[in-house]
Amino acid sequence: MPRPNALRMRTAFAFFSLLTFLPALEAGIVVTPLPPAPVVENPNAMPITTVSFAVQNTFGAPYILDYALEVILWPTDPDDQVENFSARLPTWIPAGGTVFFSYDLVNPRGDPTGDCCDPGVNPVLFFIEMSPMLTQPNQNVIVSNGFGSFVVPTTGSSTGTENLAQFAALNNCINVSAANCIATATNGVLLFSDGVNGAPFPAVADVIVLDTPEPAAGWLSAATLAFLVRRRKVCR
Repeated sequence: MPRPNALRMRTAFAFFSLLTFLPALEAGIVVTPLPPAPVVENPNAMPITTVSFAVQNTFGAPYILDYALEVILWPTDPDDQVENFSARLPTWIPAGGTVFFSYDLVNPRGDPTGDCCDPGVNPVLFFIEMSPMLTQPNQNVIVSNGFGSFVVPTTGSSTGTENLAQFAALNNCINVSAANCIATATNGVLLFSDGVNGAPFPAVADVIVLDTPEPAAGWLSAATLAFLVRRRKVCR
């Protein structure tokens, strides 16, 4: 039987060996989608809902926003579509910190009295790149339209070198299409040479728009329920 001291040494060696072969936990920019509760069509709500993304900087140094790109994929029915209205978008994250990128949305073509019972799903895609910060930014500029928005800081600096061609492509995609923005963001080119993409890339949150049941549908449901209640009484 091994002596206690020898057993402890073997246990410590085995633990050290396990740690040696375990993959290292890499720091990064971690994104968590925060989808809102489903909403009912309403063209007058300003906004109708808000979709947010929590972004955590797990590095041991502050990181500056290189860019954030939000793209909405619309459902077929125009009355179920949501569009951008306003946003609250941070420009940097301290070491170990978490911030929230929030987009207020509207439903301009919503028609609560129209078609019934075909909810629309609007996937909201969120792309973000950040890099080590040299000087702190204090403001940003947003290019936005109905289906998406692109934001970059106008002050502050990072340790990387900017790819001006990629900036032009990202800045212009908002004027082209959602598909163009997605293709540009996922072309494998970083905006800054030492940039880090968020994980996942993109993060996705669904915004669900519901129809208001038409009066006839509501009456039918009530009649069916009354029939079932009466049937139960008869069967007793």
